[in-house]
Amino acid sequence: MPYNGKKGSRCVICTGCGACFGELHNMRSLATEGGNDSFPASGHFVIGADIGTTTIAMACVSPEGVVCDTYVGLNPQGEYGRDVLSRIVAAEDPQAAEAMRASVLGFLEEGVRYFLGDVIPDDLRMSIACNMTMKYLLLGRNPKELGKAPFHAANPGREGVRVCGIEAEVLPGFSAFVGGDLYAGRLAAAWEKFGGADTAGARPGGEIALEERAPEEKPPAHRTLLVDLGTNGECLLWDDSQICGCAAAAGPAFEGGAGRGVWGADLVHFLAELRREGVLDETGLLADPYFDEGILIGGIRMTQKEIRDLQLAKSAIAVGVQTLVGEGGMPDRVVLAGGFGYFLQPEDAITIGLLPEDFAGKILPGGNTALKGAILDASDITVTPEGKALDAMGRLLAGMEEAHREANALEAKILNLAQLPDFQEEFMQHTELNPFRLQET
Repeated sequence: MPYNGKKGSRCVICTGCGACFGELHNMRSLATEGGNDSFPASGHFVIGADIGTTTIAMACVSPEGVVCDTYVGLNPQGEYGRDVLSRIVAAEDPQAAEAMRASVLGFLEEGVRYFLGDVIPDDLRMSIACNMTMKYLLLGRNPKELGKAPFHAANPGREGVRVCGIEAEVLPGFSAFVGGDLYAGRLAAAWEKFGGADTAGARPGGEIALEERAPEEKPPAHRTLLVDLGTNGECLLWDDSQICGCAAAAGPAFEGGAGRGVWGADLVHFLAELRREGVLDETGLLADPYFDEGILIGGIRMTQKEIRDLQLAKSAIAVGVQTLVGEGGMPDRVVLAGGFGYFLQPEDAITIGLLPEDFAGKILPGGNTALKGAILDASDITVTPEGKALDAMGRLLAGMEEAHREANALEAKILNLAQLPDFQEEFMQHTELNPFRLQET
């Protein structure tokens, strides 16, 4: 069952609902580096929301920058289809489009009232992260252009929507299929500095004092790859000089076991174990005793069809990662976003060729980076004319200025994988369940 919005409740099995900011006892994460409740002290209540295709997650942060509570549930638009393309088609009916808009707006308003009651403070700040289809539907805009070639988003920028009488900010996106959830994820990654020399002088919560770095000092280049391993498989790679991204259509295969209590990270683990035990070959074929009926592992029966679906999904992600690295360079860190990335073990992803061996030691679970970024966006972060990002108290925030500039998102280079000349060949190569490398050692 998804996290139900009740204070103190927890999921027994991860449904990828988005409540977690990311905290694992055996791995570094975006949360464990800066603290799970570490946000700018803005002086007022802040609400962040992540509207996902499957779930909606909200969190309320106190004026002191501490998470008060979370409110999470299934996206009520699910009755119109599990994926964005189904909802784009459904939205061709004006009544269905209005119903989808009203249902999500109603969820957001329920969450705000759950946090704050019926009397909403005038100085409440709220930001919403969502993929481009969810944004169009929330704003009552026809998403038809997002579902057909050339898949152009005419309205990718920041916009407002009224929620409980206050003007909430809907974050900008990059393209039709690389949306505001990745914009927010980039903010979260910039806020949490770890794994590189540019953390020098940083204080808990991401602050850095003016006197702790000489004016002429410039932090070393730091390249980050953010991978959201969902149905749409959005990826974003950036450094000080460029941003590039892509969407790899993984489909629902990573969620294929959801109805049986097993989720994406577990399916990847099962596949990796079958490879390690020699029960499954690199082409995805089970050994003879299991070929017809499948194999029972961890109480779940893996059939030849499910394995094939997983191969196709992981191949799409691998091609997307390979293409981005070829375009923008090898990342210094790789942040896995969402519930899937929260529990995915890097060695399993590398064993089956979902992620390259080059990423070993660089992979970090980010938890719900979209929700965390939405909170940061609402926390009165401003960029001065000198290009410095400050919080509401006037403190300099380390590395936030580039991530918070909307113009940078709108100028990003977004690659259409299907239009690449070698896409089909590379896709077929990556269906093999073998580790792969992106560069020579």
